[in-house]
Amino acid sequence: MDNSKIYNLFLNYYGDIQLGKIKSQDGYSIYASSFHTGLLKNRYLFVINYTKPLEPNTTTLSQCQWVCIQTRETEDYYKDLPKVNHILNDKNKNLLLHRCRTIEKNKENAIYNCPLPLKITLLKPSKNFVFPDEILLFQVLETYNSSIEFL
Repeated sequence: MDNSKIYNLFLNYYGDIQLGKIKSQDGYSIYASSFHTGLLKNRYLFVINYTKPLEPNTTTLSQCQWVCIQTRETEDYYKDLPKVNHILNDKNKNLLLHRCRTIEKNKENAIYNCPLPLKITLLKPSKNFVFPDEILLFQVLETYNSSIEFL
């Protein structure tokens, strides 16, 4: 499967959301959006691209050829990022029903394989957290602190 098909899966899942630039460093640019959660913690989608000349301060998901997408729930606050009103529904779930299985675990993270050519890493959110042996791809995006990279 080529990367454009995976880009389209994520684009159809989230929609063509607005992203604000956080920084460029070491050849990569990081863009992000903030999700409305109604919780005390903030939830973000980080989109990491190779840096290009004359990059805009805002872009959309469709304009990104990302090398990594990350989801994070944190008490940190990133000011002036676009807000996303993402609602999980059956249509979105069905786009990313790919079953991911653990291939490696340690105290801090777990790595999963996936039917798509992606490396999925879950990061431990709390002291007593136990990583699941299997998880669906949409659950990775909705629930966990995660990093998703192309293989």
